[in-house]
Amino acid sequence: AIDFQVGIDDEPEAADIFVYQNPTTGLIRINTSFDNSDVMTTVFDATGKIVMIKNLFVSEYTTEMDLSSLHSGLYMIRMEANGKKVNRRVVIMN
Repeated sequence: AIDFQVGIDDEPEAADIFVYQNPTTGLIRINTSFDNSDVMTTVFDATGKIVMIKNLFVSEYTTEMDLSSLHSGLYMIRMEANGKKVNRRVVIMN
């Protein structure tokens, strides 16, 4: 079992953002309950270091993000949109 902690917890009450394919080889899809919005996305590694920041545009309630440049491991993705912050864990398997 992997115990991953960077001081950011998943927020089940803000479950209007879903991330899949998880685990992934790099490409993830993000589904949201809102459309035509910018999603500020910050990716943290297992040590809490920011390894990627991207501003994604959501069209038709979905967007994609390419994480293939990251090494295999467990990451935390923080997504901020429409005044909400949501954290999701993603496993990358290269």
